[in-house]
Amino acid sequence: PKHTFYVDNIFVYQPLPFVKTLYYMDLDFYRYFIGRSDQSVNEQVMVKRVDQQVRVTKLMIGAHDLRRVTAQHRRLGRYMFQELWLAPGQSVKDVRGWRAVLVNKYVATLVTVGLGMSLGFGGYAKIWPLFGAANQLLAALALLAVACWLQNLSRRNGMFLLPMFFMLLVTLSALVLGIVAQGRALLAGTGGTVAALQLVIAVLLLALSLVLVHEGWQALRRKGRPAAKTA
Repeated sequence: PKHTFYVDNIFVYQPLPFVKTLYYMDLDFYRYFIGRSDQSVNEQVMVKRVDQQVRVTKLMIGAHDLRRVTAQHRRLGRYMFQELWLAPGQSVKDVRGWRAVLVNKYVATLVTVGLGMSLGFGGYAKIWPLFGAANQLLAALALLAVACWLQNLSRRNGMFLLPMFFMLLVTLSALVLGIVAQGRALLAGTGGTVAALQLVIAVLLLALSLVLVHEGWQALRRKGRPAAKTA
């Protein structure tokens, strides 16, 4: 659309179903200057141009039939599982050790299909007790991501750290207590399949969250980049 900002979202989104190969280049092709009051991503400017953002969003939603895209890209789940074990800028061919097993296309397919079938046939009610911890853990990780982003911009992030630590402490403690409870039930022979399923999912949630917390802590310890100066 003419005379419309934020159309770069369309340029990125619309070609995705037709992309065969992606190549990552660690270069800054474009960067917003920090501190300009008239730039398009300034909060006040975005509020004034919210109609343009809505227009762009509607064009993106109508660009593709997502049900058809999903049917044509059945390996998307496998791709998302593989991405969990890859470092930034790393490909499947670069991975060594135990992670190489997890990113193997056959193993990744079996894991994603197996988990989907177990939830489909077993029912979501069996893992519902973990929903509370998983939901709040997602909120804690979102706070961690925002804190890291502000740290990278050399902005204040203290207002996010206290609620982040509190929510991480509560949710991780809940997961640990759940793992202990289900483990005891299995050892006592009273747990069965439901306890085993909850135990496996709780361990996976705990492991993945600890990995993300470690990565976030490393990011918080690094100094933010200096702000770009306007010409």
